[in-house]
Amino acid sequence: MDWTAQDELSARWKTAGRAYLDGLAAWLSAGEATGWPDDMPEQPTDTRAELAEDVLKVVRAANAASQTEVLRERFPPAWEPFLDTFEERGQSVRALSAHDGHLAVVIGDPWDHVGVARIGERALIDAGCLAESRRDDLVATAKLDGVHIDGRVLPWPTGLEGVSAELAASLKPAEAISVVQMQVLPDGRVLIVTGFGTFILATTGVLRLHPPEETLAAQLQWTEGDLRMDMGHAAVTPDGKIACVGDQGSAHRLVDTTTGEALASFGPIESSYPHHASFSPDGRHLLVNSCHFYNGSSHVVRVSEMLGATIPSHTEDGRYLRSDNGARVYGSAWTSDGPITGDAYGYLRAWSMSGELLWKHFVGSNITGMTMHGSLLYVGTSAGVLHCLEIDGGPDPWAIGGSPCRERWRWLFWKGEATPLKW
Repeated sequence: MDWTAQDELSARWKTAGRAYLDGLAAWLSAGEATGWPDDMPEQPTDTRAELAEDVLKVVRAANAASQTEVLRERFPPAWEPFLDTFEERGQSVRALSAHDGHLAVVIGDPWDHVGVARIGERALIDAGCLAESRRDDLVATAKLDGVHIDGRVLPWPTGLEGVSAELAASLKPAEAISVVQMQVLPDGRVLIVTGFGTFILATTGVLRLHPPEETLAAQLQWTEGDLRMDMGHAAVTPDGKIACVGDQGSAHRLVDTTTGEALASFGPIESSYPHHASFSPDGRHLLVNSCHFYNGSSHVVRVSEMLGATIPSHTEDGRYLRSDNGARVYGSAWTSDGPITGDAYGYLRAWSMSGELLWKHFVGSNITGMTMHGSLLYVGTSAGVLHCLEIDGGPDPWAIGGSPCRERWRWLFWKGEATPLKW
């Protein structure tokens, strides 16, 4: 590929990008220092939108020539110039799974599924796969006929598991499977969050975790027997024994993954609708987020202090260790310092266990999934972009936020492209 033909475009891209990033950094610094007064000047704008289509042609050519490292040097990736592209051609990158060099992500929303992309030198999309999760030598792949793992096929739940015959007679079995989350447990069982409930799949059968039977019964008056769960989410302790489950209409619930027994119920704490949860790598702490539109609140608790607790919603309690009222959170990961949250405004924020903001990093668009493996943080967004960031690998001169992270690459999963594009 003849890069000298791109000298002028590269110079314009870098010069305008540098001016925008320097101006934005100064504007953000002034706003944070003064408390964002009403007379703040307008936010600087990125003027490179007119160059975006030509730069995208270069991205395609660099991928065809396998010269994406040169591409990043000549054309540092950016977010704002491609806003129109994100709006028209973006799609969710979610349900990320990384383990020992294997990286798989789900492309598309549960109701608009595209496939599972497995990332290596290339990004190959398997349209017949609904989700994938790895743990050590165990690989679970969700397909139309069930979840395949270790030579077995675990059948899909019907949604009627764990309810009495009397209640089941008033419910309509699920007609289609939409996979929101999937995670392999250490003993080979599989936790799955669907559009109608959260379950444990095993060779012994299906165990209901959420919603409980009493909730289904109470909802009959307006559901008319339809099985549906909005904002369903779950997280599991590293030993696979305890899950935190919830949905838009529930509390944050801790349950036993072997029996389904309720172990704790609390919140939502400050915002309205439980939306996300994740456990620390040692299983001792739990992050939960509840949201209202794009706003939300996140809290950290010690798992041992919550067992047996029943705390009503919107109640102050000393067991809530720290809080952040920043935004709706779709993904999170943990370092030795504390959690990293990914929010609806496109920001990654790293926190200490005491609630101090350590750093922030802007990737842009609604963050729809996160996972971490070693020092690498993988972040998916609703713009159809998968980012790989190296924690403490920066600072990155072309990033917004001033974090210690450096982006190593990004993949673009955009509708209408012949193949995913690496940048």
